[in-house]
Amino acid sequence: MVLRNSSFFVLLLLLVATTIPLAFCQQCWKPDGSIAEDPAMVPCPQKSLETICCALNRTIPSGGDTANGDARDECMPNGLCLSKYLSEGYTRQSYWRNYCTEKDWSSGKCLNVCAENKLGGTAVRNAPLVPCDGTANSTRWCCGESCSCDDETNVVSLPAIFGQPLVTNSVSLPTSSSTTSSPTASATNVNGNTNQNSENKGLSTGAKAGIGVAAAIGALVLLGLGLFAMKALQWRKKAAVVQQSSAPEWKYSHTAPTVFHELPPAPPAELVSREEIPHEM
Repeated sequence: MVLRNSSFFVLLLLLVATTIPLAFCQQCWKPDGSIAEDPAMVPCPQKSLETICCALNRTIPSGGDTANGDARDECMPNGLCLSKYLSEGYTRQSYWRNYCTEKDWSSGKCLNVCAENKLGGTAVRNAPLVPCDGTANSTRWCCGESCSCDDETNVVSLPAIFGQPLVTNSVSLPTSSSTTSSPTASATNVNGNTNQNSENKGLSTGAKAGIGVAAAIGALVLLGLGLFAMKALQWRKKAAVVQQSSAPEWKYSHTAPTVFHELPPAPPAELVSREEIPHEM
C-alpha cells in the first residue's frame, strides 16, 4: 500500500515537471494567420522582443557548424532574426523576418514587413532580407535573398529598436524668397501604426496567460508536496504501530512464588543391645 501511494505521487510530480515548460511555450503565427509548425520557432527572451519568434530551439549554438545541424538564431534589436553559421569552413550569416506570437499581424506587435506575396516577400513562411548598407544596423532593407535596394518598391525601413519610431532627418530646400528652414526630424512608424510604441508597453496577452498558468501549476506543485509530506508522516506512524504490535508480550505475576525450604536430616537413632538393658528383679 505504501509503495503504491509513493508511485502515485512520483508520477504526479513528473507530470507537473513536464507541464511547466509547456506553459511557457507560446504559439507562433505566420502573416497569413496560420500556425508556424516549426518547433524551433519560439519567442525571443528580451522583453522588447517577446512577440518576435526566432529559431532559438536548436542545440547547435549560433555560429556553429551546419554539418551537425541547423544553428540557433539570434534575436536582433530591430526584430529581425540573425542566422549565423559555419559552412564548408566559412562563416555565413543571413537575416530573416520570421513569425509572431500574435495571430493578428495588424495588431502592431509583429514585424509586419516583407509579408506580401510579391518580389521577395511572402505571407506563408519566413522571408529573408538584405541590408542596404551591408551592416546589421541598417535602417533600409530589401525583401529577398538577391534583391536590389535600387528598387524602392521592395525596400522597407526598420528602426534600430523594434517598436520605436523610425527617426529620419530631412532638410528643406531654399524657396524663391531666399528663406531657408532649419532641419526637422520626423518620426515614422515602420508598421504604419502610430500607437505601436504605447501598445508595446507592458506584458503581452500571451505572456500574462503564461504567467497565470505557471502560477497555478506552482500552486499545484506545492499542494502535491504538502500531501506527500502528510502521507509520509501517516506512513511513518503506521509503521511504528505495526512494529509495536509485532513485539512479544511479556506477562508479570504480582503474587510471590511459593518457596520450599529443605529441612536438615535427623540424626540416626542409636541402637541399644538387648543384653545391655537391665531386667527388674
